Parts: sequence; structure tokens; C-alpha cells
Amino acid sequence: MTNRREWLKKARKALTDAEYLSHICNSFARCNCEQGGILGFGSSPVFIRDASPLFSGYSEYVPNIDYLNHVVHDWRQAGIRFCGFVHTHPNGEKSLSELDIDYAREILPHFHSSAIFMFVVAFSEDIKSIFCYLVTRNNIESIGEGHFQIE
Repeated sequence: MTNRREWLKKARKALTDAEYLSHICNSFARCNCEQGGILGFGSSPVFIRDASPLFSGYSEYVPNIDYLNHVVHDWRQAGIRFCGFVHTHPNGEKSLSELDIDYAREILPHFHSSAIFMFVVAFSEDIKSIFCYLVTRNNIESIGEGHFQIE
């Protein structure tokens, strides 16, 4: 078993792979509302879109926590580790909001983790851009980005 630092390095590399980022971007249809999902990593990266959010509006997304917790439980059984969230910003904003950061930091202790990945998919014209961040209790680090044509 690898230690946390080695695991984080492998997850970071896999989760910021261009093909994986394109898959995430294109899983979100053209829409005028925030949507989201969760990121996992086992032997390869995994992404599950929250297909039944409790609320999805122009500037707010409320995840279906029961569904996503069930997915995380199933992942754990399959050797996949939950490692973060992705959500859309239909207004094109690439940065994490204060609420995004607070949510990430609130989640950290529940997953016994020192860091959590937070990805933002920002829409503009016919381009989707994804901005990847690593959030810790004391820091927010930009770790990658990608820009993709809307399919």
C-alpha cells in the first residue's frame, strides 16, 4: 500500500489527464444551471455525475448526498478512494467560490484526508474549460486546467 503522499501524487497525475478532463467536461450537457459529481481514484480515475441533485439552479447546486454517499460506499468496497468533487459554473467563473472552499474544508475530516480535489467546469461560448484545484485546510492550489469544444 502506498502512503498518502505517493497516492496523492498518482491521483493528481491521473485526475488531470487531458482525456479524463475531457470526459468530465462532456458529461455535462449544455445547460444554464450548476451540476456536479464526485471524483474517485483506484487503479484509474473514476467520475460519477450526480444525475439527481436536490437542487440545480443558475448559481447553486445542492448534491444528492444520499446517492453520492452510496456511490462512495460502493467505491470503497471496490478499492476506489473518494478524492473530490466537480461542479459546473455556467456563468464562466473559473475560481472556487467561498462556499465551494468552505464545503471542501468541511468534508475533509469525514474522509480522513488532508486534501480534496475540487474541479470547476466553466462554460463560455462553445468552449468548456475545467479548472482543477487541490484544497487543504490552509491552502488552495491550482493544479491544472483544460479547454474543450462542446460536443
